[in-house]
Amino acid sequence: MSVYKRGKYWIVQFNHNRKTYTRSSKSTRKREALELERQMRQQLVDTQVLGHREHIKLHEACDALLSTSKDSGAYDTLVTATNRFKDYFDDTFLDAITNRDLSRWVEYERKRGIKDITIRLWSRQFNKICRNANRLGYYTPDYEWGEWNIKDKPIRYLTDDEEQKILKELDPCLVKDPAHKKGRQAARDIFILMVDGGFRINEASVLKWSDVDFDNGVIYLYRSKVSNVENYVAESASGC
Repeated sequence: MSVYKRGKYWIVQFNHNRKTYTRSSKSTRKREALELERQMRQQLVDTQVLGHREHIKLHEACDALLSTSKDSGAYDTLVTATNRFKDYFDDTFLDAITNRDLSRWVEYERKRGIKDITIRLWSRQFNKICRNANRLGYYTPDYEWGEWNIKDKPIRYLTDDEEQKILKELDPCLVKDPAHKKGRQAARDIFILMVDGGFRINEASVLKWSDVDFDNGVIYLYRSKVSNVENYVAESASGC
């Protein structure tokens, strides 16, 4: 039977395509549980047979992604971005957001003094929110982000003097605690690797010993978009 009583409430439970669906009616009346079962079965027909989807509010879509991204390295950025979206779009349905709405949001953030490079970063988080909602079976907006002129300062490279100051600050000989000494040595090594090999921090942080070929003096550096091999091996030099 698809409707049964557990404690004081009636429960709806049935199988569809080898998956079990269970929900409490939170009611002591069987009639209301039967109505809930009818609604649940109709929803399955709409979504899985007719291809219809459910609507989800922006707040809920943001929270759905946050709940599964706590271990992500970009979690803090995602939290900041979702807070900005919630503040501006309020209680709007996700699929109701249009290109015009997004353009207005961009101008709103610009007036707040937010730079284009940050807005671009937040827009990527919006893309993630929409992709996750789509995977969960919800309607998502049909939108396109505009291109913004990045007006930030050009990249400035470290001077020799600045490199030496950083190396001095990371010198493990300046601390006595063994744990701190080990941490500084690791930080110093990875800094040397990045500066001399031209690595990004995310690239250097995921290197494995198997990526280093000491015999041939080669580091195999993984990059998601291009294949690249750096012909450099940084040697650890504690000096202590």
